[in-house]
Parts: sequence; C-alpha cells; structure tokens
Amino acid sequence: MANNSQSIGEVLKLIPPAERTPAQVAQWRGGRVSNTYQLLQKPANLQELTKYGLPLAIWRDNNTIVYIYPDSSKDHNLCSDRVFLKLTDYGDNPHLDIFGETNTAIAETGAFILGFMDQKHKHSLHIGCCNRLFDFRATGHDCLKRLVETDAPRNIVFHNLTLIAEQSVVLSTQPHPTKLSFWACKFEDGGTAFVNGLRNRKTSFGSLHFLEPTALDDNNLKRLFQVPWLERLEIPRLDDKIALLPFSAQADHLEYDISSASLLKANLSSLGIVPPKLSLSIHFANEKFPTNFAHAFWRHLAALGHFVELKLSLNGIVGSDLPSFVVEEIVRAVMANSRLEVLDLSKHHNDCVWNQHVEKFFEGIKAHKALRTLRIAVNYGDDDEAFGPTSSYLRQLLSCNRNLTVTDGNEHVYTDGDFIDELYSLNRFYRGAADLVAYSQSDRILLVTIALLVHSSNNVQRSALLLSNHIDVLSELVLFAQLDEADGSLLQLSYDDAK
Repeated sequence: MANNSQSIGEVLKLIPPAERTPAQVAQWRGGRVSNTYQLLQKPANLQELTKYGLPLAIWRDNNTIVYIYPDSSKDHNLCSDRVFLKLTDYGDNPHLDIFGETNTAIAETGAFILGFMDQKHKHSLHIGCCNRLFDFRATGHDCLKRLVETDAPRNIVFHNLTLIAEQSVVLSTQPHPTKLSFWACKFEDGGTAFVNGLRNRKTSFGSLHFLEPTALDDNNLKRLFQVPWLERLEIPRLDDKIALLPFSAQADHLEYDISSASLLKANLSSLGIVPPKLSLSIHFANEKFPTNFAHAFWRHLAALGHFVELKLSLNGIVGSDLPSFVVEEIVRAVMANSRLEVLDLSKHHNDCVWNQHVEKFFEGIKAHKALRTLRIAVNYGDDDEAFGPTSSYLRQLLSCNRNLTVTDGNEHVYTDGDFIDELYSLNRFYRGAADLVAYSQSDRILLVTIALLVHSSNNVQRSALLLSNHIDVLSELVLFAQLDEADGSLLQLSYDDAK
C-alpha cells in the first residue's frame, strides 16, 4: 500500500485516518483498508501518480474516490452496487475504478483522468460501468476527442454507457483506424449521428464490434450496412425481420451470429453475401446435424465464389455425425472459391467429427492454389485415425500445397514433431525461393547462387525446388561457368559473399 506521509512530492497529500469520512475510506478486496490521498495539483500524466507505488486511492472534492491498481493485482476494489466507472488501459498501465454517489460527479472525474492519461501507445482502453447503464453524457466530447485523435490506433471498449450525439460523432470521425467495441451501450439518438459520421468518412474506420444489444435502432443498422469504410464489422444476433440484412454489409470482413431459424426461413439461392471475408456462427437449438440445410448452404457458397476468408461455426448440434456427401459439398465450395486464403472449420460441428473424413477432404482441396491457412478440429489423440499412418494424409496435403499451414481452432500447428516439421521447413525454403523472382536478374543470379551453396548444397530436394523457380538463372549460371571455368571466379565470389 502507499506510505503514510502527509504528502507525496508535489502531487499528493494524505487524508489523516482520523479525519476520513466513511465515503473516504478505501476498501479493497478481502476487507483490506488503505490510506486515502487527495491531489494537490493536476498530474502531468498518470505516471506521476503510479511512480509512488500501487495500489492507490485518491479522493476528489466532488465526492468521488478513484482506485488505481496494477493489472496483475488481486487487491482491486470489488464491483459493487454503487455507481461505478472503470478505465482500463491494458498493457503495463494500471486499472482505474471510480466510485461516487452521482453519475455526473463520476463522469466529471472520468473526464479529468482521461485528460492526463497518456494515449500514445497501442494498448486497449476499456471505459464502462459494472452493473448498470451509466450516463456518460456528462463527460462531454472533449476528452473523447483527445482520446481518439492520437497517432497510434487502439482497441477501445465502451460498456454500459449512454452516449450523446456529439460523443458518437467524435468516435465515428476519428482520423486513425481503430477497433471500437460497444457492449450493452445506448446512443441517445439511436445512432443517427454515429452512422452519419461513418458515412461521411473518406478513409478506413477500422473495426466496429457490437455486442447485444447493438445500440443502434433498426433504421440506423440498415444504414450502417451500407457504409464502405469498415474493415471489419461484428454483429450479434438480430430479430428475424432484419436478420438477413448484415449479409449486405459493405465491410471487408463480416463476423455475424445468426439463429438457424432465421436462415431456414430464407431463400438461400437468392441470399446475397457481399463481404469477401465471412465469419458466420449459426446457432441451433440442440438439434441433430442439419444435413439438408448444410448441403444447400455450402452449395450456395460455391455459387457465390468470391470469398477470401471463410469461417463457419455450427453451434448447438448434438449426437450426430457429419454426412459424407456434405463433406463433398464443402470440398466443392472450397474449390469454387478460387481466391480463398483462410478456411476455418474448427467449430463446424464437434472436435472429432472430421476424423473419418480427413483423407477425402485433404485429397479434395490439395490442388487449391490460393489457400494459405486451414483450421480444422480433429481428435488428434489418435494420429493414425485423423491424419493416417505417420500423418500420411497431412504430409500429402502439405507436399501439394507448400503455402499451406494446418492448425486447430487455437491456431496450434498440427505436427508429429518429425516428418511434418521437416516438411514445413522445406516449404518455407520453397516459398523463400519463389519470392526471389521479385528481384532483378543480376540480384537473382547472386542470391540463387548463394542459396545453392549455403542452404541446399547437400540437399538435392531443396536444390531442385530452388532451381524449378529459376530455370533462367540456371541457364545463365551454366553459361557463365563455361565462359569462366578456368578459375570458377563467379562461384567463388558468391561463396565469399555468403560468408
């Protein structure tokens, strides 16, 4: 805890314990009580306070108390029924909790603190209330303007806050790409000013994430989906009457939760899906695998054919296996989307549903030229069942597509610690060799020669992979060798450069 001196430098002074009111007593988790301090002057930055040690409690004249504690601390104040505002700047920076009797006083203190917090880094900031909707309107828009108009993009989360139009305009017109999340928030005007700000932009906004409820009324949701400046848009489940509208979003990446009932009512053949990157989570009500729906949906994805990233999660399915002919439709859809780079099926059904289909699935997609990342969930406890003897199915896939990485849902690479590791190493060499085509002819001659001498001199396979991308260089090397075979100066020069 902070020390007991009457003052700390020029910034803080101790409130003598005997003179504290009940509201001024700093109470921490586990019933611990600490000293409480007052500010002698406005700090230049938050570090002016934290350098004296944490945790720390500061009382302000507007009858609010600020708890400041490190991210790793277990002593932080309990979230109670009192009005409460949390400022969390993740990373090496502390957390701040503000308690008081009125929203206005707490918001004023929040604005005061935001006024000297250092925002010139890329950590996340969480501003929110614990148990109830907090009226954040009293903070005005100046502190938010300072918060977002920094050089560094950041992840900003608003939780349980009511915002005025002026505040929402500041957020939607901020100049730098960011990730902005609204969790159970409310726009005073239903989101009109916020969406207007987005629509009037001329540059990318970044990512926008809504958790239930969306904070926007239905009309502004419809307008939001026509905004072209969003790199990523995350939307929770919506009412049936507007549940299909997010598929028309102009965002580059749509992440959307939808109920199976909403999709089952739709005419899939006429369902347009605009975003080239789609993360779709479909929620079923404890049903068996929806064979007919899955067949039709994957066939529709094949017909669309424009996806660059595709993640499909089927949730709430119990006690049934993935039919073989649905796997065939998935393969058909993957191959029809020739630009597809990322495919995530790690939560398509359950952890071991793919085991019996892996060989057919890998065989079907191995010739896909654009695919870079495949996420799939298998019961990897039995390697022979999932990937074949000595991982033969996986080895064949990686040998055919040397740009591909296969992982589980947590992005852990599947490997046997032996053959697969070596194959990934070989594939990295192949990709590096292929990248040399971007260099000038003279530079390529030197670089290919160095690679032959240093990296693949004792490996016929790597030499073959290297030269397969640079046949013209091989021809020139042979010609140079014939012209200069007396002393081999070209090779000697290259070898000296390599060292």
